[in-house]
Amino acid sequence: MEQRSARQTLEAFFAAFKAQDVALMEALLAPDFVIYEADGLPYGGVYKGFAGWMDLLGKIGATWTEVTPTIRHLIGDGPHFAVLMELALTSKVTGRRIDTSIFEQWTVESGRIKEVRPFYWDTKSVAALVV
Repeated sequence: MEQRSARQTLEAFFAAFKAQDVALMEALLAPDFVIYEADGLPYGGVYKGFAGWMDLLGKIGATWTEVTPTIRHLIGDGPHFAVLMELALTSKVTGRRIDTSIFEQWTVESGRIKEVRPFYWDTKSVAALVV
């Protein structure tokens, strides 16, 4: 894999996510990758490694018919970045939609993504869409 800066790693990952390029996402995640989702969400918990990432994506896909993230700010110069995005979610169960904001802290080490900590502005409203 070519040498990328931490910012380039994140930008490549976001592009791979949008293109659903699973192989590139796997290549950009560290073997000890971890993402922490708030317990109040339908897919709350800690997900580890590429298998955990794919498990999380499956749970998100089972929850929402539409997930539309729009990155507004990517701040940092490595290894830590703050990502502020707007997020539109439509529930598979109720058909209701919410437009919300999410802040994520990303850590990149040695050209691979090591950790993500998402913070939803309102987990209660997001979780309420599915019941």
